[in-house]
Amino acid sequence: MLLIYGVEAPASPFPKIKELMQFLNFTPYYESPFNGREVKIAILDNGFRGYENEISVTLPPSTKYHKGPLAPEGEEESHGLVMAQLVTALMTNDFTTEKIPYSLHLLSAAGYTNLAAAVKTVVEEKYDVVLYAQTWEYGGNFDGRGFINTLVNKAIEKGDTLWINAAGNFGLNSFNFAIQFAEDSWVHFPNKGYALHVRCETNLAGRCPLRAVLSWSDFSDDVETGTEKDLDFYLQDESGKTVGKSELQQKKEISEKEKNQEQISKYPREVIEADVKSGIYFLRVKAKTRNFSSRDRLRVTVSGNGVSLLQRDIDESLPIPADNSRVVTVGASDSDISSRSKTLDKPDIFAPSRITIENYLQVQGTSMSAAIVAAGAAILKSVYADMTMEKFLKFTRNHGLIGAPQIGNGLALAVLQFAPTGPGCFIPVGSFQLQGAVVVMTSVGQKVFVFYDPIKLLNGKTRHRPEDMIVYGPRGYELQPRLMQLQLQMQNQIEVVQVPNGQVICGQNLNASSKIFRMPRIR
Repeated sequence: MLLIYGVEAPASPFPKIKELMQFLNFTPYYESPFNGREVKIAILDNGFRGYENEISVTLPPSTKYHKGPLAPEGEEESHGLVMAQLVTALMTNDFTTEKIPYSLHLLSAAGYTNLAAAVKTVVEEKYDVVLYAQTWEYGGNFDGRGFINTLVNKAIEKGDTLWINAAGNFGLNSFNFAIQFAEDSWVHFPNKGYALHVRCETNLAGRCPLRAVLSWSDFSDDVETGTEKDLDFYLQDESGKTVGKSELQQKKEISEKEKNQEQISKYPREVIEADVKSGIYFLRVKAKTRNFSSRDRLRVTVSGNGVSLLQRDIDESLPIPADNSRVVTVGASDSDISSRSKTLDKPDIFAPSRITIENYLQVQGTSMSAAIVAAGAAILKSVYADMTMEKFLKFTRNHGLIGAPQIGNGLALAVLQFAPTGPGCFIPVGSFQLQGAVVVMTSVGQKVFVFYDPIKLLNGKTRHRPEDMIVYGPRGYELQPRLMQLQLQMQNQIEVVQVPNGQVICGQNLNASSKIFRMPRIR
């Protein structure tokens, strides 16, 4: 086994990372002569719990931790540590090589004060790549403005730093609305009862930890400037009983006497946190002031295990600072919870997010996607020191692996011996662990569709017949004759197949498919 950091390579926290490296074209960068300069990577996150024990194991021995001015409230998160480990794995060929020169910096960024201090360090230390796999549900106006984005802009205003930001995971749990009032000052949502419906799914515990955030479009670019527009927020059960509420008094300026009063706030936001039983609940908004205009908009986001928002705005669900035009916003190519904005044409790039971790558990979310893209950005920044955001996206978007053909160019349906179940197209029913793969329903059951010949999955093997199947199951990827396809389900296997000739996937996102991340070929 190779040595790295002067010791034997550790067991990887990501058992299947080699497969990901191969399909995203990271592997040639470990195998070819590499003459890049040292690149400085900063990971800004809400917590790095346990990082000390991982230095010289799954983190470089030179890893530097930058403590924030404020200690985190409660137990520190470990999210940032996972981000750092994933970036390290991709920079070192799964902890087996030190070929690509880089330094890793972990910056505490929990809360505005710590984020501001972290940005100050980014500016002073001139990091090449920043990974911020966090988002804010408030602090901006859903259009790239607001004091959080003003802060981020300080880090990237000279154009030397690539800021990689997760798109967030509010694709199915966000609702936007132009503010309209009924006669009694309740916000008039476009459904019966002037309310948004929230469900706590039935589960073994019988309860859900529900968090709901209301914000509206009156955030200033200056963190010291408040708002005079005031809304209150209520959570009610099916009987009409209020089980949670937030009634902050919004004020443009707060006196010294008022600073410690918990019910007074500068900012246009209200937050409800409640532990609720399984069932349907209603979120209502009431105006305390009537100084809103037709241009004012509000946003409601909900989160929590088992919590879902029944009215949603998938196409405008991008949180802050993922809405910043100057950051590389990374969405998940394999997750329907990935946030996006049709208006802003974001995310800028999509990468897989389903990562296998220890004990072969799988985690998923745009944080993982962002960490993958950040590692790719660091490798390319090492070679191209002056690489801008525009050049990076041009280098890494849609380099022939998947996405370019919207109409399939695989085998004909007559040869494949199955047919679509949708109106002239294949209905997507989920995602798969492969880059950009989509699980679809066919006339003979589920298949995994990709936009390339999946024979590549078998490392140099060839088919005996053109119609032979590549299948995935308990033994990994295998080659089987097509006459076996009706037995796949019994064997707990699924076929991975190139999108058939002339066929399309129902509702395919044409915009996203041209933004799939892949490392460019080494020239």
